[in-house]
Amino acid sequence: MDVSCFDATADGSMVRVDMIDGISAKNNPAGQFIDVDQALFLEAQGKCRIRRKIGADMVSGSGDGKTMVEYLEQALIDSYGKYGVYKQKDAELGEKVGKWKIVKDPSFPLSYISVEEEQYKKRDHETKGIKKARVAWVQDNFILGGAELSNRLVTRIGLDCGYAIDLVTPSTNPQAIELILGQSDLVVINNIFGFEKEQMRALLKGIYSERKPYVKYEHDHRELRRSDFSRRLFQNSRLNVFLSPIHLKNYQEALGCEGIVLPLAIDVDLFKPVESIERKKDSAVVCNVRNFKSWTNLQKYIDDNPKIEFIVMAENPVVSGPNVKARPKVPYEKMPELYSGFEYVVHILDGWGAGERVVFEGTLCGCKIVANSRVGHTSWNKDLTNTNGLREWLRVAPYQFWKEIDGKVLC
Repeated sequence: MDVSCFDATADGSMVRVDMIDGISAKNNPAGQFIDVDQALFLEAQGKCRIRRKIGADMVSGSGDGKTMVEYLEQALIDSYGKYGVYKQKDAELGEKVGKWKIVKDPSFPLSYISVEEEQYKKRDHETKGIKKARVAWVQDNFILGGAELSNRLVTRIGLDCGYAIDLVTPSTNPQAIELILGQSDLVVINNIFGFEKEQMRALLKGIYSERKPYVKYEHDHRELRRSDFSRRLFQNSRLNVFLSPIHLKNYQEALGCEGIVLPLAIDVDLFKPVESIERKKDSAVVCNVRNFKSWTNLQKYIDDNPKIEFIVMAENPVVSGPNVKARPKVPYEKMPELYSGFEYVVHILDGWGAGERVVFEGTLCGCKIVANSRVGHTSWNKDLTNTNGLREWLRVAPYQFWKEIDGKVLC
């Protein structure tokens, strides 16, 4: 096989790996060389990471490959972690304006512990001799956004429920993808927009040619932009999971598929009012605003409510006015403190939202919610004044996800 993307011996028979257990990493900071086939198998089992010449979050073999960068701006680090991956042209532009620096030798830092590794470590405590259903969990990993946060909680609960979970991300070699899918009882497919052609080929081979049962766990509306690809993906799954009733309805109308609805997975023990923080009257926080969307309805609401002070969590606000101020994003774990200082969370969309976490997070932290019918979570028609009921409903949702899988897919 082609080992040019790996840190390999001259004859190509061995590759350098970092073992994922903490003891080996500490004792062998330079890594160790092992047989290629053994390395691929161990990586598929989550027991090691093969060192790649172009970085753990990139894939070789294409002229338009990705480039790893190390963020310099604190706001980017707080939002996305220390590292990111971009197309070469975008990476160079960002470096030029000082947002990050390109990692020249992007063998993945040993100090960086990914979500995958945290989950793999938990397998050391699995009960011996008990056959566990093995799940291949497929997801993008370029940023730590809402979908990734939700996935982290759902997979953690899945592990607690007794499933063995292997993560497949754009960091995973195509050969390793084939190995992981081959040994799995089920595939859960999340957002898959960051996978390169060979990785997608391995995934689609597993679910279409080899007929591995799979679940499509949908987090937004992007799949509707490539309906020719998505129609087959959703119509051939064992189960489709959507985040709100309107989210499901939009996919039913566009792709002719069916599914169930479960609210976005939220850590309800994290999101609660912080009593030491004073809530400012006539204040509103606006989160999850990005420049590639339009915000006409939000701007109108701001214009119509001049007595409310709007704080937009973005460096470059997508809305404007004398009552609008910008504030840098805060780390995820600091969000309860942020919400607790505001009377309102305002989330008003022009396009469709699937199930925006700010609605429920803000509610759990004591905010009043201002949202329109385009916001997916409003279609649940939940009584947001019943915080205790909302909290318990959200608490059981990730468990319901695995219950549905056990009853409808693995039965």
